[in-house]
Amino acid sequence: MGPHGIGVRRSARPHRYCDEVIGLDQLHSVLPRADFIVVSAPSTAQTDGMIGGREFALMKSTAGFVNFARARLVDYNALAKVLREGKLGAAILDVFDPEPLPADSFLRETPNLLITPHGSSRNGSSDDLERYLPMTLDLVFDNAAKMLAGRRYETAVNLRREY
Repeated sequence: MGPHGIGVRRSARPHRYCDEVIGLDQLHSVLPRADFIVVSAPSTAQTDGMIGGREFALMKSTAGFVNFARARLVDYNALAKVLREGKLGAAILDVFDPEPLPADSFLRETPNLLITPHGSSRNGSSDDLERYLPMTLDLVFDNAAKMLAGRRYETAVNLRREY
């Protein structure tokens, strides 16, 4: 009776929180099945522009769409078009280019679109200096200590993956 989670990942390797996992090359095969599409991928040469007009056309007209990853992954013009035409149920956007979203952006007038201030994907918003700054400094100092000790540290960038 619960939701059936389908993960789309580069490796297609199973994930404990997904009922099913496919590779990015099979994205189009699952979009027509999805009631909700949540984009949470890094911005790379492979992912930038991954959701556009073709992908929105494959989605159910009742589907919900969420992007809290990076703005470059999604064609916001195509998103606004399907929302205006009633070909997509609703969307939530938490990331924009540029950021903050300009006051005169067409997105602000798009029906069935909820705009949030780029903070929903973090444990603490960067605007919350009481939480965010100490968390960030703890991570920086912990990683520096691990690096100096020759140990692997969190947030190391894999240049081949681009993140």
